[in-house]
Amino acid sequence: MKLQIRGALAAVVIVGAAVLAAACGGSDSGSTKAAKSAAALDFVPKDALGYVTFDTDFGGDNWTKASELATAIKPDLKSVEDQIVESATSDDSDVDWKKDVEPWLGENAGAALLDMKADGGADAFIWVEVKDRSALESFAKDQGGKKGDKVGDFTVWTNKDDSSVVGVSDDLAILTDDTATLKKVVEYDGDSIKDVDGVSDAIDGVDGDALATFVVSGDGVRAAAKDNEQLKGVAEADQLKDFDALAASVSAQDDGFRIEGMEVSASEGTAENVDHPIFNDLPASTVLAVGGYNLGGVVDSALESFGKDNAQVQQGVGAISAVLGVDTKDLAKALDGEFALALSADDQGLGAVVGSAAGAAMGGGGLSGVDPAGVLKAGTLLLAFEETGTTGETLGKIGGSAGALTGTPAAPKTGTAGDFKTSTMNVQGLPVTMAMSDDVAAVSLGLDVFSTWGDDTLADYAPFKDAWSAADAPDKSVSTMWLDTGRIAKLAGLTGSDKAQLGGMVGWSKDDGKKYEFGAFLHITDGSKS
Repeated sequence: MKLQIRGALAAVVIVGAAVLAAACGGSDSGSTKAAKSAAALDFVPKDALGYVTFDTDFGGDNWTKASELATAIKPDLKSVEDQIVESATSDDSDVDWKKDVEPWLGENAGAALLDMKADGGADAFIWVEVKDRSALESFAKDQGGKKGDKVGDFTVWTNKDDSSVVGVSDDLAILTDDTATLKKVVEYDGDSIKDVDGVSDAIDGVDGDALATFVVSGDGVRAAAKDNEQLKGVAEADQLKDFDALAASVSAQDDGFRIEGMEVSASEGTAENVDHPIFNDLPASTVLAVGGYNLGGVVDSALESFGKDNAQVQQGVGAISAVLGVDTKDLAKALDGEFALALSADDQGLGAVVGSAAGAAMGGGGLSGVDPAGVLKAGTLLLAFEETGTTGETLGKIGGSAGALTGTPAAPKTGTAGDFKTSTMNVQGLPVTMAMSDDVAAVSLGLDVFSTWGDDTLADYAPFKDAWSAADAPDKSVSTMWLDTGRIAKLAGLTGSDKAQLGGMVGWSKDDGKKYEFGAFLHITDGSKS
């Protein structure tokens, strides 16, 4: 789907730009209410992949707060109204928000993805609720739009070169690629996606006053997978069979942007909500980290589900097991405790990568000249597991097999680092260390982090603590995440504004039976106190 938007018909542009600008960037209703009751949902079939709704009160408290927070990243950010008007204005049209748009713009806008085609294409449409049809059509006419035939209750409007099509009814404007797609959309008279099992429950689990709300239907995902030759095996996976719906919302709060999500399933979840001591003990210099539980069980379950009827997957797993010298069942048993994957670096190492990436992007050369591995010359990539009895032994086997494959000498350098026994070998100029303590088994690539393990930790790092507290994240969770966006921003020269400074970003997921919660929070601090 192309949905070409051109300036000749500003009404067409407004419909698309209102959605697109909202995506980049309230009323009492917010987007979550619209996610359950928007009039356009009657035209979204139950087997559609999903949809997104937006609060269109761009001058209200929600969007005003969002714009203020966003100055932490872009101090000269324009208001959403100004962005939309700028997008809609061209050489032959001039748009005034108060006079041309506000009179007809309704409470919400959105977009629906009806299906995904094997060739990568898709059927989709964008909608905006209309509170004054005559005002919209008068505006469209003033901007050079061409009024065409009726399709059901909708009058077709196109721009000068017929590259964009809008259907206008008493309460909706629907934007599609062509008249045929518009006809398909507005003539639909079957079951709606809003009536799919779990959709309403999923929406109820997210912020009720959000800027944007995203919804994915299990029926739609299964239908898309079955229609795609490469994804047919996925469609039969147990996890997907029980998946009902997923909803996620984005909202602006006093101290940051929040994402809340809810997945609803027909079956009970088996994940545990636990503490994450290994994650908390990561170095304070950690830039990016994810923590979780029972990685081995997750991998084993996925392989069993996706590969049970797929000989190619089974052969691949068998080959990998043979190379590593570890059976997948033994691996699952060894890795059934807590784990954390982390990248840490001092400002010099991180700054070199951030600086080269920013320079390459500004120079128009993309990121082709950036060497992410360069951060390991002054940092560490770490994968750490809870020692559950066979964890260290299993990692040792994998390390030995990997050493043989890379031609590394069979006798690595052994020693101690803090509470850890270590075994280090050099791979292409970087030290690879296997480290074992009574509680933790880990492998690292880069500088030593084990000598000071437990000192100056992530849990003690002020930006992490502040973000976690502001997020009101759960004490126990299935998984957790950290991204030091504040440090990255400073090294990239993003100084924020006198209203807002970028802090850290945290994330988590939590199992609640048939409902699986997930969330993320981008902490933004008061710029006047920096």
